Parts: sequence; structure tokens; C-alpha cells
Amino acid sequence: MEKLDAKTRAIGNLLSQDFFFRIPEYQRPFSWDTDNFEDLVDDIVLANKDQEYFLGTFVLHHISVEGHYDVVDGQQRLTSIMILLACLRDLVQDEQYKSGIQEKILQQKNVVDGIPEKVRLEVKDRQAFGAIVVARDGTSTGKKLFGLPDPESRYVNAVNIFRSKLAPLSQEELERTIKFLNQKCVVIYLATAAFEDAFRLFTIVNDRGKQLRRIDILKAINISPDVITKTTVRDKVAQQWEDLENVLGESTFENVFHLVRLVILKDKPQGDLLKEFRDRIKTVPRGEPFFNLVFEYAKLYIAIFVDRDILPESASQHNKFRGLIHLMDAEFSASEWRACLLFFAKRFNGHRFYEFCLRLEKVYLGQWVNGVRKDERYAAYSEILGLIETAKKPDDVISGVAIDEDAIAEAT
Repeated sequence: MEKLDAKTRAIGNLLSQDFFFRIPEYQRPFSWDTDNFEDLVDDIVLANKDQEYFLGTFVLHHISVEGHYDVVDGQQRLTSIMILLACLRDLVQDEQYKSGIQEKILQQKNVVDGIPEKVRLEVKDRQAFGAIVVARDGTSTGKKLFGLPDPESRYVNAVNIFRSKLAPLSQEELERTIKFLNQKCVVIYLATAAFEDAFRLFTIVNDRGKQLRRIDILKAINISPDVITKTTVRDKVAQQWEDLENVLGESTFENVFHLVRLVILKDKPQGDLLKEFRDRIKTVPRGEPFFNLVFEYAKLYIAIFVDRDILPESASQHNKFRGLIHLMDAEFSASEWRACLLFFAKRFNGHRFYEFCLRLEKVYLGQWVNGVRKDERYAAYSEILGLIETAKKPDDVISGVAIDEDAIAEAT
């Protein structure tokens, strides 16, 4: 491990001119909910103000600019603390307290010293965060949750909860809470210049919250500035990733990667997703080609399994396909067969897709009747994937897929 910077810092010291934080593209959106917000503000309001209070551990990736860090672990807590500070800023009346907190949120411009105005925490949702947290009185607007998109709705929910807990406090109690949060609430931060080391630290110290998944690391590896140099392109693929994950849901989106891995390697896994894509998949270049491939398969997955419109409504088999895929999707517990449908759809642009689904249904039923083990299942679907790859037309695949007629008869 390269040089590790490990220190205990009070929140006020952490939010100083020596530190600027960014939520990197690979992180998932802000996702704390009501229970998390209530726990945080209750802990701070009810704590013994004469003793230090530990707020957790942050894992940071020290990027190239001095004092600038990507937040690998702790984005939920750090973002919530910034919202809490903004609420305290807007509720306290003393201008010294207001300006002191605002300096923690936004570094003020100083032309004499050549210091630019700069937000302390750079999040992906800059507009909503800027209006609510960075702007003075941004938490005083009384916004309603109804109809707001995420993460703005979560920001507003946090504001409503924090203000409801803080509003009964006197001005003296507010001032004491501000000093306690800045001077007595401490965190441990672990920072390293190597991303792999930062992720290793994350896996060691993180025992709560949402885990950084292997696909998040794959995203980070492929979206890093040394791979995709244009900011506009990085922002575009990051947004596409988030949009597709929102449509599919976290677990299904991650499963698409497993299916893509099977399509490419045509064998059972020999390691986790990160290792498979990094060490075994050599045909997909890093950066945009990686994202283009994942997005293509994710969109095919949506067309086949979510919208079920891979066959147009004008096709004579449209309704039959929708009924069949609904049954297969609901009843077939194993998932490897899905890779075959995805690859077939990609290879032949949906032509003869319903007939292939019927054939694949019989393959699965035969395996179910015969009690086929997982290794045998992988071998069977890998063979079908190989057939799809080499076939000149879809009929060659359909006729080439072997089925156990006796087992099918038994199943039906």
C-alpha cells in the first residue's frame, strides 16, 4: 500500500481550506432516508456537549490536486452533515455563526490572496444541492416533498427533519450545538493516492450502509480521467449508467454484468466480476467501448424482460412472445439462459426471436426434469452461446440447439 494518511479530525477542521471533497462518478446517488437523518440529528442534539463524539470513518482517494479528495466511503454521512450545517446556518441569528458555517460550506473568494470561491463538497446533483445547501437561507424555503425527483427529495426530507428537531432549540442552544458539531464531533479519515488502496481500505473499515459494489469499481476504472479524457463524455456515460440502473433496479442491473461476462467468456466464473472483467475479458477496451457494450446489453434486457417489446406490436407473434417471456421470467429461477436470449437478440436483431425462446424454454425444462447441476448448466448454455456466435443465420441456431424430448414430455 502506498503512503497512507490516517488522522482524527474535528468536523470544523475537516471542512477547512485544506480539504475539498468530490463525490466521484462511480458512486451511487445520495440515498439516506428518514431513519438515517433522525439518528444523525438526534445523536448530535442529545449528546454530551462537553465530550468528543465520534461520527465515523471516511475513506478518501487523494486525487492529483493538493487538498482535493474523492469520497470512496462516507458520502452519505458527509452530505448529510453538510445539509445539517446549512440548517443550523439558516436557523441561528448571530451573523458570526452564520458566516462561520457558510465558510465551511463554501470557501469565500479572496482576491488579495488569490483564493477562488469554491464549494467544499462537490456532488453530482449540483443544482439542487447548490440551491438548498450552498445558498444562504436555502433550507428556509419550506419545499414540499411531493413530486420532487431524487436526490432533491432526499435533500428536502433531510432539511425538514433537521429543522423540525432544531427549531425548538433556543438561540443559545443552537450556538452551542454549532460549536459542538464543529469542535467536538470527530471523524477518522484514511486517505491514499492509489484508488486500489482506497478501495481495499473501504472493504476493511466499512461495516454499515450500502456497499461499493464490484460494478462500481468497474465503472470507476473505465470512467477515470486517464481513460476518458473529456469531462462531457464522462458525464454522459455516468448519467446513462444511472438512468439504466434506475430502470432495472440495482440487483438486476448488476446481473446484466454477469450475463455479459457469460456471453463473452462462455464459461463459469473463475472469480468475482471485477477480476473477470479486469483479468479475463481482453476483447473489450477500457473506457467508452466498455460502457457501450454494457449499455447495449442493458437496453436489450429492458426490451426483452421489462418492456417486452423486442418484437414490435405489428409482429404476429408479439402477444405470444409477451406471454412466454412473462412465464419464463417468473418461473425460471436460474439466470444463465438469459445470456443466450440477449446474445441472440444482439446477433440477429430480433429475427426469429420467438422461435428461439420456445427452443430455450424446452432446454430449461429438460434441465429441470433431469436435475442438471450448475456446472452442467453453464456448459450447456456456453455451447449455445458458441453456436449463436458462429451461426450465419438464426435458423442454424434454432435447429442446432439440442433438447431432451423425453424430459420435455415428462415436464408437460
